[in-house]
Amino acid sequence: MLRSFGYLGTLFGKNSEFNHVNAAILCIRNYYSPKKAILELDLPQTPIEQTLKDTVEWFEQNHIVKLKKGLSS
Repeated sequence: MLRSFGYLGTLFGKNSEFNHVNAAILCIRNYYSPKKAILELDLPQTPIEQTLKDTVEWFEQNHIVKLKKGLSS
């Protein structure tokens, strides 16, 4: 389905960043491992929950987004 939408974008020639080439790339199963960065650079790994919390807080502090009350905790 994703590729179909990509071909439609290409076919209609709309000025879009989404075309059949980008759709095909998104459908490739790419997997990346942080193993080398962890071993060689001693890169710390932060749990996804903490990362998302920190990211939302940063967006709020920098006035990029404003969450409704009750959504941020």
